[in-house]
Amino acid sequence: MTNRLIVRGEPERVQALISYVKTEDTPFSFDKIIQMPIEMEETDIEDIETEELKAISRRNKSKFGHESPYAWRFQYWGTIVDAAEGVLTEGTGIEFLAAILSESISIEYVFNTFDVQMENFHPLIQKLSRCFPMLRIEHDYIEEMPYFGGSRTYENGNCLQSAHMTTRNNIWDLSAWHETFAPPLDDE
Repeated sequence: MTNRLIVRGEPERVQALISYVKTEDTPFSFDKIIQMPIEMEETDIEDIETEELKAISRRNKSKFGHESPYAWRFQYWGTIVDAAEGVLTEGTGIEFLAAILSESISIEYVFNTFDVQMENFHPLIQKLSRCFPMLRIEHDYIEEMPYFGGSRTYENGNCLQSAHMTTRNNIWDLSAWHETFAPPLDDE
């Protein structure tokens, strides 16, 4: 599923969010918003013998409520892996100039998530909004097969607006960004 976050606000506050969510490897990490226990991160299931895996799974279940990092991530992040192929872009040209003149700036993150459960994913973005209450965070998402998509806007940890669509034509109506993924079909 493709996701887009647009963050709007005063430049120094936006910069604080950029610094908060980035790691050495990626411009946006879910782990910076809700950190997975380090012991779970260090579990590499492929390299563990069966009995050792069972012992680690029991330990993880007892300490963290989940046997594997994947199950933990799915509950707390709504997806089994961290943001993949994250891209950070800043406004450019006239849009960027207008943002500077109004003492406001916007940035955009585009990233993919896999095996997403939206009920779990939205609280992750909502928590980010609570951490940066003076910023407006717009979250757009789309899954092309099967088609569904939506848009949510957060401020101060509150969801101000929400739309979720499940047909290709309805998704297209959400925004020009959604339209690039799901042009309408004449027969819907």
